[in-house]
Amino acid sequence: MGHPVLQCESIIYICATSQVERFLKELSAAEVAKFQAAARIAATSIVTGRPPADRWQKVRGTRGPLFELKITAPGSGGPQLRLICARKGNQVLLLRGVRKKSSALSRSEINTAERALGSTTEGEDEPLERKRR
Repeated sequence: MGHPVLQCESIIYICATSQVERFLKELSAAEVAKFQAAARIAATSIVTGRPPADRWQKVRGTRGPLFELKITAPGSGGPQLRLICARKGNQVLLLRGVRKKSSALSRSEINTAERALGSTTEGEDEPLERKRR
């Protein structure tokens, strides 16, 4: 498994791929603050069952239990920053970081996240660990 990058409430956010690790390292200080705020909103929503203020939603058209964590608030200008995630108990696996111009996720980004999730749930080595060897 990857390494924890943030804990909010009882939810632990895990960097599950080397792509996400690079994505997070490339965020500006303001973007990191937005990530932390979105993660807190999503964690509170997960723990309490409260609606997530459009920051955490299931990715449509997926075979698996993928969710989108919206770092950039809906309706905000500029690039849209998203993390495609999956939840396993009290862990949120960060599978794919996306910086895009439109609000929709591309099918290729979703497919890549699904493959990364398959690697973590089928007992194979975590994609991050494979990259480091």
